[in-house]
Amino acid sequence: PSRPSTLSFPRMACVGDKVKVKATGEQGQVVATNGHAHKVCGRWFLTQELEAKAGKTMELNKDTIKDLDVKGKRVLMRVDFNVPQDDSGAITNTQRIVGAMPTIQ
Repeated sequence: PSRPSTLSFPRMACVGDKVKVKATGEQGQVVATNGHAHKVCGRWFLTQELEAKAGKTMELNKDTIKDLDVKGKRVLMRVDFNVPQDDSGAITNTQRIVGAMPTIQ
């Protein structure tokens, strides 16, 4: 099937996607992304501030832990606990650990 010339966000823009800034009409290419914002024209924009032009699409129809039946099964899970530490090695901010606990449990 043919792809429309303009795609609607919200969807994750990928590096290399051509986008248009809704407020200013500037057009450019995504040069970096952090998952919530995209760098275009030397500035960062939230996904909803951009309009995708024809290019790659990335569907975000991914299963979450809630969609999986893991009861009674062994599960291997990778969690990034790259947390800040002081000079003695003590954790100074537990936000990532606390945020991951519901998924781990």
